[in-house]
Amino acid sequence: MARGWSQEEFAAKCNLHRTYVGAIERAEENLTLRTLDKLAKALHVMPAVLVMPQTPIEDNAKGFSPTRKQKKPPRKRPRMSAIARRQNSR
Repeated sequence: MARGWSQEEFAAKCNLHRTYVGAIERAEENLTLRTLDKLAKALHVMPAVLVMPQTPIEDNAKGFSPTRKQKKPPRKRPRMSAIARRQNSR
């Protein structure tokens, strides 16, 4: 949703502090519904557009695919205690 605005300009359009907008962008702050509404109005979109999951094409551009299963690390076998090793060696 590039508009060519600086973060400071966007914050002013939303009537928010520029550092708060930066913290939202870095996911350091949680949004309230009121703040979400301010962001949506400044961008002239419905608030739902800002919280919808990205399409797979956008995700793939970032190296993530929701359809591709992520590899799980190999499962480690539990270590046997010294007593269990002695019992198994008999």
